[in-house]
This record gives sequence, structure tokens and C-alpha cells, in this order.
Amino acid sequence: MLRRLGQPDLRCLHDLLEISDIHNARPTIVLAASTHCAYNMRMNAPSNAARKATNVSLDASFVAEAKALGINISQACERGLIETVKEARSALWQEENREAIESSNVWVEKNGLPLAKHRLF
Repeated sequence: MLRRLGQPDLRCLHDLLEISDIHNARPTIVLAASTHCAYNMRMNAPSNAARKATNVSLDASFVAEAKALGINISQACERGLIETVKEARSALWQEENREAIESSNVWVEKNGLPLAKHRLF
């Protein structure tokens, strides 16, 4: 539950949280499914980092449509870049840790899950 200290800044919370019944005195906050770890929370947090002007080449018809729809092209490109960087980091991490993951999986197949006897399901 979130104590209501005023209207939350939905721009900051949008990617991190799903808020049920914001007008309720005690709205419920649930982490979105895509936000399952601190790394994703950090990557989705609004950035106060210095900005860098960058030239990109985009399909002219999409740029025109985006402008007609009132889409901020810089923000849309940045969101796409953030997602691409997250995917590349994840792939790199998985490759760097592939051997350890495989070793762990072999151990579990051979010995079972640690503390499995204490599971309630």
C-alpha cells in the first residue's frame, strides 16, 4: 500500500508500477511483470543524465506520422535504445555466465533442488 502524500508523479511510476484505484485512500501498488529485478527498475527509472544531441536517420513516413500523433521522437527513440541496450546486456550476461548456469542445472538434475523437502507445494 502507498500512503497518499499527494498525487504521485505518474510519469516516473508508469514504467515501474501498476497502480490500482489511484483515487482510493490506500491505492495498491504492484510491480509490473516486466519489472522483476532491481536492474530493470534502475533501467526503467527516469534519467537525469546529461543529454547528447545525436543525428539519426529514420523512415520519413514514420517521422511524419509520429509528428501528426504528437509523439516526441527523441523520447521514442530513447525508449527503443534503452530496450535494445537492456537486451544486449542480458544476452552478454547470459553468455558470460552460460557455463555456471549449465553447471548449476546439471547439479540440480543430479541432486534435486536444495531444500526441496521444505517446499509446501
